Amino acid sequence: MATIDSSLEDSGRSPEWITGELRKLDPTPSEVERLSRIVIEAARRLTHSRTELHTDRPGITVTDGVIKRLILRRVRRGLLRSVLAVDIHTDEGSIVGIELSMRARFDDDMAERAQRIRTIIGSTLVECLGPRTAAAVTERISVHWADLEDLQA
Repeated sequence: MATIDSSLEDSGRSPEWITGELRKLDPTPSEVERLSRIVIEAARRLTHSRTELHTDRPGITVTDGVIKRLILRRVRRGLLRSVLAVDIHTDEGSIVGIELSMRARFDDDMAERAQRIRTIIGSTLVECLGPRTAAAVTERISVHWADLEDLQA
């Protein structure tokens, strides 16, 4: 039975070639940095808040954490853009404002996209809180374009 060492000797290659080939499989420093940035951003967005919010149905509450996660997922899926932060401002169980920080691309029509974001958030609030409760906050949704995405990313 031949061993790996004898096979390498027969092929004329030294064991160092394996190490060199394995290094080629490692992610580049820019790939590691990009992945780290994505993970950190996701962790920041998904802070676990537990503020209970009033709904149109007496006795039924929804936490702001649930609303944040739904907004984050729906906006990201609807616009195919990174959501950097979702902030829900509350006062005694009622939402008094929502702020989104977004990453845009150079060719984005930011006004049009902001309107689409407000529509997505409005329908999410109606679904989760009810139309009466949602109506009180739909005019207080702010969209901030905090960063531009590299087109080659």
